Amino acid sequence: MYALIYRINVTSNIKKQFLHGLIPMCSNVFTIVLFIHLLLNVVMTDRDQSNKELVLYTQPSFLKVFSKDVRLFEVNGVTWKVKQDWNQLGVAGVIWESALILSRYLVDNNHLIKGRSVIELGAGTGLVGMVTATLGAESVAVTDKEMRMIQENLSLNRDHLNQSCITPLFYEWGSPLPLSSHIDVVLGSDIIYIEETYPLLIHTLNELCTSPDVLVLLSAQERYDKVKLFMKQLLQGGGFTSNVVGTEGTVRIFSIRKTL
Repeated sequence: MYALIYRINVTSNIKKQFLHGLIPMCSNVFTIVLFIHLLLNVVMTDRDQSNKELVLYTQPSFLKVFSKDVRLFEVNGVTWKVKQDWNQLGVAGVIWESALILSRYLVDNNHLIKGRSVIELGAGTGLVGMVTATLGAESVAVTDKEMRMIQENLSLNRDHLNQSCITPLFYEWGSPLPLSSHIDVVLGSDIIYIEETYPLLIHTLNELCTSPDVLVLLSAQERYDKVKLFMKQLLQGGGFTSNVVGTEGTVRIFSIRKTL
């Protein structure tokens, strides 16, 4: 993979217009990465116009981890092998810091999981769900609308898992729940970065949280106002309370429950 520089040798006015359009597009790290990814699929050659030039340079180090097919993570005494697919799935097909931080939080607070029925929303690669399945959960459903990475990682790590405990399930937020049984704990890592999905996610949380006993744990990296906006919509809608129960760098873990 390469990153790109679009060099413009034109008047300062045009430069200002270009930057004015670029800066809002790059308002968060996801957009920056997607912006680079999309540009990689475009080859621009305009030798007749001296005011344009496309410059390729070596891939930045922070993107290298996303291009790895398999990454290893040591969590709860287990070396997890996690397949990634940046090329096909983009941000949904790689491991983000929030997943690791939530996984470690669950290991340190395994009393929240032991004997409980758990569902993970937007599981991505499935790491959080797999770690959860080793903490004494009664059952763990790992859900997403793109299931390939989850299924491949469950197979890759089958020696560490009780296959009868963990179940991969296709699920899109807002649709009928894929489980008929009661859920005790709802998990999600880095799933609140697209504003358009907030109403669907809030609807899903309302469906899953049938009582104040149901615990929701969401880990999220604070990117501009995305997290604040989601929490505002969730709490203003009524029926939920939220507390920050963990912080590591820019990642926050929120404990959310339904009110009476």
